[in-house]
Amino acid sequence: MSVIGPTTTSVDALITLLGSELHTLVAWMGAQLMETTIPCSHCLINQINPHTFPLKQLEDSFSAGILEVPCVHSNPPVLVSLHELAPDVSLVRIPVVNWESLEVIDKLGSGAYADVFKAKDIHTGKLLAVKKLLHTNNLRDFRQEVKFMSEMKHDNLVGLIHICFSPPSINTEFMNQGTLTHFLKDISNDYSWEMCLSIARDVARGMAYLHSNKKIHLDLKSPNVLLNRNEDGSIVAKVADFGLSRNLGPTIGGRLCDNPTWLAPEIMKNEEYTEKADVYSYGIILFELLTREFPFSEYRLLFLVEVAVLEGNRPPVPIYCPPFFRTLMKQCWQEDSTKRPFFPEIIKILETKSSHITSLRTKGKYKFSDFTINSNEIIFRDEEDLAAAAIVMNDGFSLQQCTHNGSKVALPQQFLERECETLPFSSK
Repeated sequence: MSVIGPTTTSVDALITLLGSELHTLVAWMGAQLMETTIPCSHCLINQINPHTFPLKQLEDSFSAGILEVPCVHSNPPVLVSLHELAPDVSLVRIPVVNWESLEVIDKLGSGAYADVFKAKDIHTGKLLAVKKLLHTNNLRDFRQEVKFMSEMKHDNLVGLIHICFSPPSINTEFMNQGTLTHFLKDISNDYSWEMCLSIARDVARGMAYLHSNKKIHLDLKSPNVLLNRNEDGSIVAKVADFGLSRNLGPTIGGRLCDNPTWLAPEIMKNEEYTEKADVYSYGIILFELLTREFPFSEYRLLFLVEVAVLEGNRPPVPIYCPPFFRTLMKQCWQEDSTKRPFFPEIIKILETKSSHITSLRTKGKYKFSDFTINSNEIIFRDEEDLAAAAIVMNDGFSLQQCTHNGSKVALPQQFLERECETLPFSSK
């Protein structure tokens, strides 16, 4: 495939679009590209039968930080810019720094694709998360993720700062609370019902932005949600890791992720899927936010998780779950993807509930004061809470569990249905 245009920008945009669609079709049909070559722009300009550069040669040059290659039809040799030959390879328009300008502070994690480090930009003093490529044969995935991040900018998506060519690395903003998985697992972290809704809303906003730009994430999971604590103590959540993300068509096929924990059943079945596959994954994250537990932890082997999901099983929703949250979770992970909500609908539900909590807190009715359970009597320490409890007592005692102040307690079902959204989760 050869594309020639009047400007580098126009060629870059067209190649990106065509390349993405081509690789989506290849993945869907199970085919394999044997070789890709790029015609020499110097030959084309001079109307010479063009020499073609193997894409692998240009990728190797890029990895080594060499941004010009010689045209073999010219004598003496003329150096041709990678920006002209393959702007999608050279990642023109992306800020580039030398690896030596980064001060590595700590290793945060490691995977088959890359190592991740905490580092500092020695010129700006800015803390960074540096995703360093382990193998140069992953350059195509590296370029795809870099270009994706450079195009998608939102307050709830992890932002790209710059990249390095040698070694190839993606340098993003540093999120000081790490992954959502680790944050929830650490019981020393303060956690409230209000924070749960806030994180859920942040993730939904980031995903709504992706989908509105015709992108699908395909690897949404709690390890790919990062948290940052601001100076005022508030927590913001951002979606990260766009290595598997694709352009969104009417339907897409092909399985790119092996871990079934957050994977939509239609992808497991190798069926066509839409952006609603991300909504399924989001439903599993809602379970984690509610329980602070890892989903499907009762299964020791991943293939057993996949079997369970394909049989229609989902994580057990605890009895203390607020009714609206239970409904939202179950809608998100429905088997029939067409019945799952879109993210703008999810955001509207969460924003409504968050506003309700803010209103109750302003009126002094939020976060019920400490109480104890004595036989069949709920003892509140606050007069307003006591008045609310007096009304509840008349409803009778059909008890269900609710998490409050570090322990699970039984509260009247009618109380939960009417007031549970105002009760905080355990602080530990």
